Parts: sequence; structure tokens; C-alpha cells
Amino acid sequence: LSTRAVAGEREVKRLERLLDGLEQERAELVSQVKAAGAARLKAQSAADTLHSERDEARREAERLRDDLLLSERDGEAALTAKDLLEVNAARLRGQVETLEQDTEL
Repeated sequence: LSTRAVAGEREVKRLERLLDGLEQERAELVSQVKAAGAARLKAQSAADTLHSERDEARREAERLRDDLLLSERDGEAALTAKDLLEVNAARLRGQVETLEQDTEL
């Protein structure tokens, strides 16, 4: 073979090796892009889960606040009822004392 043909063969082999390297890099980049896409989907799913849990926690906090308000109202109503019962009991004790005094006379 001529010198030019040998040089041409060497150049073809060099270009084939270069092409093989580029194809391997391309395959690695495609793999990295797929992995990045999968990671993004996983991160989005985790974010969606966190948002859902946050919303549920907010709803639970609202329910607990409502329950607390009802408990406070019930407590106030119970105190009012207790005060009324104490007033009535004192009134009845006064009436009993008066009746006892009237029967002693």
C-alpha cells in the first residue's frame, strides 16, 4: 500500500476510535439525563407528599382549635352553672334556716 493509503487507514481508525468515544459519552449523558429525570420525578413526588401532609396538618390544627374553643365554652358554661347552683344552694340554706327558726317559735 502507498504511504497515503496507510495514512488514510490510520486516520480512519483514529476517527473510528473518536466516534466510539463520542458514542460512549453520548450513552453516558443519556443515562445521566434519565437518572436526573427520575430524580426530579422522585423529588416532585416527595414535594407533593410534603404539601399534602402540610395541608392535612393545617386541617388538623384547625379542628383542634375548634375543639379547644368548644371546650373553653363548655368550661365557661359549667362555671356559670356551678355559680348558679351555689347561689341557689345558699338561697335554699337561707330558706331552711328561716323555716327552722319559724318552727322553733
